[in-house]
Amino acid sequence: MKIFLSSLERRFADPSSYFSGKQGLFPYVLLAFGHVSAPDELAKVLPDECGCEAMLDAGFVTINRGRAEATKQEYGALLDNYIKFVKTNSAKINCAVEFDVNETFGYEVTKEFRQRFREENISPMYVFHWQTGEAGLYDILELEDDPLIGVSIDGLTGEKKINNLYEFVFARTECKKRIHGIGMTNSNCLKRYPFCSVSSSNWFQSLNYGRISYFDGVSMSLKTGIYSVDRDKILGQSEFFESMVKLDDIFEDSPHGSLVRNFFSALQYVKMGKALTELWKKRGVIWKN
Repeated sequence: MKIFLSSLERRFADPSSYFSGKQGLFPYVLLAFGHVSAPDELAKVLPDECGCEAMLDAGFVTINRGRAEATKQEYGALLDNYIKFVKTNSAKINCAVEFDVNETFGYEVTKEFRQRFREENISPMYVFHWQTGEAGLYDILELEDDPLIGVSIDGLTGEKKINNLYEFVFARTECKKRIHGIGMTNSNCLKRYPFCSVSSSNWFQSLNYGRISYFDGVSMSLKTGIYSVDRDKILGQSEFFESMVKLDDIFEDSPHGSLVRNFFSALQYVKMGKALTELWKKRGVIWKN
């Protein structure tokens, strides 16, 4: 199961070294168009020898959500730039999320913008919002024979409602191996539903409150403070860091210690993705690329 993490390019001082070749620590990275679209910026983050898969999201749509001064025409111009960027950098971008303006301008405008991708022969990840109901899901299924569908849980609260949404989607799609969970990294949920991939844009936010992510081989949990995890268990994960950082430094009360804690938390999702892949293989699920 591919777990795409966002903000890696902004979280570390020299991100390219963490994504490149055999030494790359992070196999899947989620990039925001607004952060990498400046000239040469993408090349800095993803060098030619990059060994990871990159997903691109039009991050500025989320950032500018609800801005009254942002017109449909302005977003149309941004869409043109987005599509041009995707085509120009197709060798480095494995998947681009569609220009999802559902909350900004409504579903009908999102459908209009989808046609621009089709005109340019780009097959993006289509975003399904639960508010559009069954008709919205079938709109996507009619676009392509085997579309990649990103399921948004934005606006839903509570495990039961989220599970009901996933049950709804998986029960109505024949392409069950092409469903992506947007903002979904709950380990219990990922063991229940065979997403081909998921993404997280808030994995690092808990670090700002003194918490770290910890995967014990079965479940992911948030721990309050680095000392809430057994020291031997932390140091026992040193093989995932290879020679890039000294894991003992995770206990330092310093900017460098904070950086190592970032590494530690991010790599917990890499470990979880590998474990989930093996779990679903045993259940007979092998995802398409």
